[in-house]
Amino acid sequence: EEMVRRMLTLYEKSGNDVELRPTLQAYNLWINAIAKSRDTKAGQLAEQVLEQMRANHVSPDVITYTSIMDAHARSRNPDRAEEVLFQLLEGTMKGEVDGNVGLSSITCDTILNAWAQQGTYESAQRAQTILLRLEEWQRNDIKP
Repeated sequence: EEMVRRMLTLYEKSGNDVELRPTLQAYNLWINAIAKSRDTKAGQLAEQVLEQMRANHVSPDVITYTSIMDAHARSRNPDRAEEVLFQLLEGTMKGEVDGNVGLSSITCDTILNAWAQQGTYESAQRAQTILLRLEEWQRNDIKP
């Protein structure tokens, strides 16, 4: 996290020289570190980094969204993780997210685990509903 913050400081001090702008990979590492931090506000922090990415003209990809979903899942907020999944799908269809990547098995696993961790019958039903939707998209060759 500190590394990316330093990169941002250098970028801003340079007058926003594109050569010094943090890369997508740097932002993704930062978001992933936040997700793994066990901070109860990890999901919110990860989304703040996403907004900072956009402000610096760095487009998110499926890894970005999957890491944000993971942050929400680890913060015990599966509803928000699911909302982020649908932002990813919508963004991909609108061309705002790298559409060449598509959904990964890790993305699907992350959202299903978010609900499974809740340990309730309702959360199991929710996970099953999402799984059926994902399978339907795959069967119909719908590319998010």
